[in-house]
Amino acid sequence: MVAHLVTSLQAGNTCFVLVFLCIYQRFLTTQQVLDMLFKRYSSFRTACEEDEQVKNTLCTLLDYWLDKFPEDFCKIEHLPLLQQLKCYLIVNLP
Repeated sequence: MVAHLVTSLQAGNTCFVLVFLCIYQRFLTTQQVLDMLFKRYSSFRTACEEDEQVKNTLCTLLDYWLDKFPEDFCKIEHLPLLQQLKCYLIVNLP
């Protein structure tokens, strides 16, 4: 399901993303979801329009997640998640 988050959002299926974010903690941790996303999108080609679209969609997904489900990131034990997210964004989505 994690693999389909970005492609679903690109296809306009925001319902899939919302449902996933509502239920994923029954099966995975936030750390596991981020790890899967970051592994799947670990590198991008320079000057590639398709990759630019993926980056924009990934940013939209992360923004939506943080905005609609801040509780997934707001506890002190979530600080490493936010640090990991920050590092990923600096390296891959400057």
